[in-house]
Amino acid sequence: MKASYEAVFETCAWGLLLELTLLIFANITKMDRTKPLTTFLFYLPFALFTLAFIRLTRITTKNTKATVFLILLFSSLFTLTFIRDRPNLSDDLYRYYWDGKVSCNGINPYIFPPESRSLAHLRDEYWTLINNKDLTTPYPPFIEALFATLYLLSPSIHSYKLLAAITYIASSYILLLILGKCSKSLYYSLLYSWNPLMVIEFGHSGHNDSVAVLFMLVSTFFLLTNKYSASAATLGIATLSKIFPIFLTPFYATKWGIKNTILYFSIIILPYLPLSLKGSVQTSLITYFERIAFNSGAYYLVEKTFAYFAPANSMFYARITVSILFIISLLYLTKRSAKVSTPYAAYTAITLYLIFTPTVQPWYLSWVLPFAALYTTKPWLYFSGAVFLSYYTYTLPEISPGFWPEQLWVRVVEYVPFFYLLIRSFKVREFEGC
Repeated sequence: MKASYEAVFETCAWGLLLELTLLIFANITKMDRTKPLTTFLFYLPFALFTLAFIRLTRITTKNTKATVFLILLFSSLFTLTFIRDRPNLSDDLYRYYWDGKVSCNGINPYIFPPESRSLAHLRDEYWTLINNKDLTTPYPPFIEALFATLYLLSPSIHSYKLLAAITYIASSYILLLILGKCSKSLYYSLLYSWNPLMVIEFGHSGHNDSVAVLFMLVSTFFLLTNKYSASAATLGIATLSKIFPIFLTPFYATKWGIKNTILYFSIIILPYLPLSLKGSVQTSLITYFERIAFNSGAYYLVEKTFAYFAPANSMFYARITVSILFIISLLYLTKRSAKVSTPYAAYTAITLYLIFTPTVQPWYLSWVLPFAALYTTKPWLYFSGAVFLSYYTYTLPEISPGFWPEQLWVRVVEYVPFFYLLIRSFKVREFEGC
């Protein structure tokens, strides 16, 4: 009993200290990504979080309801600290708002891009802040429906931030359920639920990835409890929120069976049919993949190699190469998935995607951190801090739309230690799979 009280006290102490550092960070920097101070002062709360994570994961007392309550309480507190801010680190939220407005005016967001003259009458104060105005929306139908619902209920950018905050906190709760099911310390969930990177990306920037992560984790929990139809259905909703959960499909389908796999694909295909009746569905997701490269890992090395031999087409060849490497890796993992933990195979697949993809935005780590909490924390603890350095690019005077003068030293600091720790983690896993 005494040990339990000590764990509660220590959790509260670390939580309060972390909240204090987050407040200092937010108030001093005003979350202005154009100022170098914002990039570097982030490491005040992150350093404290790292100490808290290392210390709390060493607590050996049994999981209790008090642990669940305190983890979620402080996760909520951290996230809501940023909820009133205007998003300054990312402009994605303005696209969510715009898509919701377009849909609520009876217009298919897959037909007209924001710059279209057909939508000129909808332009408002936020229109100038939208990125890639020449592209139609890249987001799938379920999240588009949520955008429209939010605009209908409360046409404010803060309602979109609130959605991100609520689904982030909910996903933290599901992660706790998964860790409990796997008989692991609930404190490992802090890698995701208390991480300042996640708190800022969802509480401040309001990224919609939190919705997909929530349904992805719900699907994983259903998979672990042998509720395969529910698992297939919720992974379908996750994929209709953002495309990345589709990478889990080859592994989860080995458990679902044919009937539930058909259910999954039916869920992700059927919503596009009524949209196509209003005009051709022109999702710009592929265009985003072809056009944008930012803060990449292995892709950067592949592109630089092709730039030496074929400078005119280096980007095209690099993207083809990393796509082939990723597909081969998925096929290999699918073949082995019956012999290993299914969620672990999914964790590996998302890890490989983040290694090969041309774009690694800081909030993309939300896709992998919940799984990392189950299997290997060291490389992702490091990278979830180091990846914030990518915001330093926005402080440089030569930056312009579509041109990000990334710094080599940033990429070296991010990826060299991360790749070293990641390779070691695959040789010696911290935990056995669930």
